[in-house]
Amino acid sequence: MNVKCPQQTNRWSHLGRLLTFLKSHRRQLMEYCVENRPDNAPTYEWWLMTFSIALIIDAIKVTITILQSGSLLNAILLIVSVE
Repeated sequence: MNVKCPQQTNRWSHLGRLLTFLKSHRRQLMEYCVENRPDNAPTYEWWLMTFSIALIIDAIKVTITILQSGSLLNAILLIVSVE
């Protein structure tokens, strides 16, 4: 297929990027499965779950990004120190 899946260190980000990769290369993957008929080819249900989970992972990535941002941490520390 001559494509490479991107790598990241955060497991949620990586899972999200993997799902995006699978979604964007679905046609090529399906053509490969039709031609070669591997025993462990993804089913239609698997693709449905992949597309569904990708939406959830996108929301999780946004939440983690907000929680890991330095400005949010500084704001929380400021609130805690005032109390």
